[in-house]
Amino acid sequence: MMWKLLFKVLGIIGIAIITFSVYIIGYSVTIEGYNRFSPWIDTKTNDSYSEQNFNMIEIGMDTVQVIGLLGEPFSRQTAEWHNDRLKSQYWYFTGDGKFEKGDFAWIGRELYISEDGIVTEVIRTIHHD
Repeated sequence: MMWKLLFKVLGIIGIAIITFSVYIIGYSVTIEGYNRFSPWIDTKTNDSYSEQNFNMIEIGMDTVQVIGLLGEPFSRQTAEWHNDRLKSQYWYFTGDGKFEKGDFAWIGRELYISEDGIVTEVIRTIHHD
């Protein structure tokens, strides 16, 4: 009878250790990891952003067309050189940090705009930073 009680207690302790280990492993892989259940969980966008409209952006469009589809970019950054063009701009329509209780990868939606205001590259990526 004593052995049954001992095995029962050891079984409960073993289940607790396994459960805790799975929790820790699961949490550690989500740090800057891609959340398959909610990919946009840590991605900030403007109120006017639409993934459907972003998918309509094509190389050769001008900034007036882009703003008409997506609104103003979330942020802009000037690059001295990009694809041999002076003063290109990166237009970011998404950003990091929406989820306050954790840090997940975020969906990147970016455009490279030439100095004459033309889309030269459309970027769809996942940032693990």
